[in-house]
Amino acid sequence: MDFIQKYAEKKGINPSLQEMAEALDLSSLSSVHYHLARLEEKSLISRSSGTYRSVKVSNTNGPMTEISLVGTIVAGQPIEAIEDPEPITVPKTMLSGSGEHFALRVSGDSMIGDGIFNRDIVVIRKQEYANDGDTIVAIINGNEATLKRLYKEKDGFRLQPANPNIEPIFTRELLVQGKVMSVLRNIENELVATPLQKNKNYIRSDEYADTDSLKILSDAILQFKEEKLLNYKSEKILDILILKKVFAFLLEKQGIDSKTRGNIFDVLDVNSELKKEHAEKIEYILSNFNIVSNSDDVLGHIYQSIQSQENRKDAGQYYTPNKVVNFIIDKIEINLSENKELKIIDPACGSGQFLILAYDKLLEQYKNIGIDENTAHKNIVEKHLFGIDIDPIACVLAKANLVLKNPFVAVKPNIFTNDFLKRDYGLIDGDPFESIYKQFEFVVGNPPWGASLTKENKKYFEKYYDIGEVGLNTFTLFIERSFDFLKEKGRLGFLMPEAYLKIKVHQPSRQQILSRAEIKLLAILF
Repeated sequence: MDFIQKYAEKKGINPSLQEMAEALDLSSLSSVHYHLARLEEKSLISRSSGTYRSVKVSNTNGPMTEISLVGTIVAGQPIEAIEDPEPITVPKTMLSGSGEHFALRVSGDSMIGDGIFNRDIVVIRKQEYANDGDTIVAIINGNEATLKRLYKEKDGFRLQPANPNIEPIFTRELLVQGKVMSVLRNIENELVATPLQKNKNYIRSDEYADTDSLKILSDAILQFKEEKLLNYKSEKILDILILKKVFAFLLEKQGIDSKTRGNIFDVLDVNSELKKEHAEKIEYILSNFNIVSNSDDVLGHIYQSIQSQENRKDAGQYYTPNKVVNFIIDKIEINLSENKELKIIDPACGSGQFLILAYDKLLEQYKNIGIDENTAHKNIVEKHLFGIDIDPIACVLAKANLVLKNPFVAVKPNIFTNDFLKRDYGLIDGDPFESIYKQFEFVVGNPPWGASLTKENKKYFEKYYDIGEVGLNTFTLFIERSFDFLKEKGRLGFLMPEAYLKIKVHQPSRQQILSRAEIKLLAILF
């Protein structure tokens, strides 16, 4: 309860369920729901079913103060600022510790993703500066006021809405009037969430569309998950059903009946389906986005977003920006004309981000030598690209992403759910990697950094790895294990933490590389 109150005081909006889970170190959203239910029974909090960020601390009997409600601010397209002051009384906890404050009534729904609805009142601290990501009152075009998140761009500023149906505003100049400190909720908005508009797509320009649109799409899916979680047996089941529906939507967008390719998800065996109205809601959310390229890892973005931060941290999983992936794929110098049988493997493939961009590189080269796209697609997926991951859901997504590159051609992706670091396979179980040792020209990826290791894990790695006793970290283990898969003169392209170059404890791993390979390129990426 203390976290909810302090979060609201600091950021001006109530925390989401995901933020509560991460801050309180809870393993799932189900645990959050349980604790909130207990607090609600004691009338210590209130919340509204189906409304995002609706959890509020009930006790507001603290000291109050009076500030001026100076008019209406548009959370949509800017209009001329109107000032017609009237005093309102608010709890002092809604103000920051210093500065002059005023209030504005919100008109419009461009900030509903941040829990700011039509007819709410926002409390503003007067200031003429703001940091990236701050929600501010901005004056543009001389006298037009708007409420948005501020982001600095190369040639000016981006005023970003929190609604996938509203386009951002790009401007070279603006005046900051103040920063939003808190929100005074209109009671009607606690009962009925403002509906999304159906008529506008979010895409604005090639420069910003991919990153921003996918981020807001992922947030919208996470909001859906938080609202509907209690309707399903477990969080994992709902995650899989959401991802399965997204995959079906992406197939159908390309004119493919999802029933002909959607069986990729059958291996996860959830034995459940989305409720009809929930499936329609996800489809509605997706239909408001113009997903411009099948090189965008939409499934991966959504999966990363709906997983808890704790789970990602324990597994050492971190999203890799496409620019970095492209850099690594470019620098390993894939050349089909030199070797038509080349093989590439990502041993921690996740949803297949490196494989997707390696696919693009190979497809371009196939076209250059006159091979048709369908033949090239089958060759790339079944002959050139391989992936391994310990997470079965991630493996399904990697397969799905490769299918989406050309869903008109049936393929069998080489994506395997296994523990890449396991080395002690017995005669009975057999080594699943036996046929692919020393078979790869390229090993690429972003291996897990700092994943949680149990005492049993550490003992195992000390026994089976040369660097298992000193400088033990998942990424150094991945480096050593990768040599088992590389051909003579093969190339390894990994994204590594900068600390690997500087910390003495990783010296054994660095020496291992120098004794077994030659460093062709070492790039510091900022």
